[in-house]
Amino acid sequence: MILGLNIVIAALCVPAYAQTNTTSDPNQPPPMSQTVRDFDRLLSNPDQLHQSTRNPRPPKSIAPVLLAIPQFRKATADLRQAIGEQKSMRSPVQSLEKVIKPLAEYFKDLKLKPAALDVQELKSYTDKDLVWETLTTAERTDNNLQIAGILLRDSNRSGAVTVKTMQFYGEIDSDLERLKCLLDRVAARRVAK
Repeated sequence: MILGLNIVIAALCVPAYAQTNTTSDPNQPPPMSQTVRDFDRLLSNPDQLHQSTRNPRPPKSIAPVLLAIPQFRKATADLRQAIGEQKSMRSPVQSLEKVIKPLAEYFKDLKLKPAALDVQELKSYTDKDLVWETLTTAERTDNNLQIAGILLRDSNRSGAVTVKTMQFYGEIDSDLERLKCLLDRVAARRVAK
């Protein structure tokens, strides 16, 4: 209602006047009948009235994200098992790298601003610390993705997303960036043998 009134007020202001003024003197206000016609025209076409509030792009499908969440959980469990049994982590690391892609793409499209990653902190990690930090980040991300799956379904049904939910998605986006960096370092140090 307030948005509608704001648009009506905006339609009655100078920019609208400049577009609809048919007199040759730009300093002359339009006749009241012209203003009433313009107002009626806007009210008769609600699509035009609310066009500025619409997203020009169609909403991104949540299906790839919902499919990736259980795959992420399995890859995290495989990583946990490989670390616990001191087996090769190559396959779980590759699985995680593969499943991160659709998740990261979805959260990037939301135009969130993830927290900056402190690469200097990672440089001081020993191989063992790096492996444990990778597992901890993967587990934290997995738990958050389980919650995000519920929130995505709810927001898809209702068509609304709260600010807290967007902040939560931003945290997931930050964790995904951190996990990507950690996985790259684990693979580069050949810890994943």
